[in-house]
Amino acid sequence: MLTQNTAGQDLGIHQWKQRIVIVKSSEANNPLFQKQLEQFKEAEDGLKERKLVLYAVQGSTSDFVDYSADSNNNAGQLKQESIQRLLKTSEDFEVLLIGLDGGVKLRQTEILKLEELFRTIDAMPMRRSERKNK
Repeated sequence: MLTQNTAGQDLGIHQWKQRIVIVKSSEANNPLFQKQLEQFKEAEDGLKERKLVLYAVQGSTSDFVDYSADSNNNAGQLKQESIQRLLKTSEDFEVLLIGLDGGVKLRQTEILKLEELFRTIDAMPMRRSERKNK
C-alpha cells in the first residue's frame, strides 16, 4: 500500500535506521516501474527483515512505504532536492539502493531482481552483523 503526503523530507531521517530503495519513473504507467513495485509487494517479509523503506518517485511526486515497521507506515514525501541530487533526470526508469550509512550501494536502469537486492544487502558488513546478532 503506497500512500502520498505533501510534506517533503530528507533521506537523512533514515540514516543508521533503515536501508532505502528508490524506484523512479518519469511516468506512473511505465511497465518497468509497475513491475518493480509489484515485486516489492510480493516480498514484504524479506524487505522487513532487511529494514527497507521504499520511495516510488513519479516525476515530482513520491510515495512511501516503510517495510521496516510492524505495519507499513507513511513517513512522507521525498524532498525535491533529494530527488534531483540522487536521481538521473535523463533516465525514464531508475532503481537505487542506499545503505544504512547513507551511501548509494546500487544504481541501475533495469528491473532490480529481489534475489540481487537481497544478495547485495546480505553482503554488507552491517547486515552480516545484524544476522550474526539475531
